[in-house]
Amino acid sequence: MTSKTRIELFQTEKIPEYLQFLLSDFCKRQPMNVALKIPVETTSSVFTSLLQKGNESGVSFVLYNENDELIGLLGSFGRSRGEIASDTITKNGFNEETDEEPVFHFSRLLDQKYDIWNRIPKKIDKILWISIISVRNDYSRKGLAKLLINHGLEKAKEVGYEVTASNAGALESQKLFESLGFVILCEGFHTEFLDKNGHQLLKCLDETKSNQLVFRYL
Repeated sequence: MTSKTRIELFQTEKIPEYLQFLLSDFCKRQPMNVALKIPVETTSSVFTSLLQKGNESGVSFVLYNENDELIGLLGSFGRSRGEIASDTITKNGFNEETDEEPVFHFSRLLDQKYDIWNRIPKKIDKILWISIISVRNDYSRKGLAKLLINHGLEKAKEVGYEVTASNAGALESQKLFESLGFVILCEGFHTEFLDKNGHQLLKCLDETKSNQLVFRYL
């Protein structure tokens, strides 16, 4: 952390600020959000849930600059073996009630592909799941994402976490996790994920061609 930035633990009363930060910056640049044209109300609902989980975990952090502007966010929470990631998956990977939302189709199919608890060593019953890592666009390429992740992992280790994992869904985040020593447990190429008509669900406008389940011991 530089003398001009500070890291804070998530605060309940600031969740609306965190949400606005993600909606105004991250969601406009994240390849999957852009490609799937996810409705604002859907994005808002999903991120509110993730932020609330992150707040309850005690291992989620935000980064502010010298002007007290929010410029970075790390959302993470614990996941336990035996949890149900998606309880509405049907045989063909779709749910009729949410059939109009490609993002839900993709997420459920990705859950099936990752099959995370069968890829992680059996002795591990709990992981720290990094759900969001975002740095404001004009502060990118300054090492701040690494700063946030390293801070978060250090604090997670202090409270008893031994391993961490994440879904790296953008080329830049894949490079970031690789530089931090994460390994790929599973990779799902976007050509594999089809809608009920056989069309590719996700085609990112940048060079992102896959989602990666990445993993690291703390």
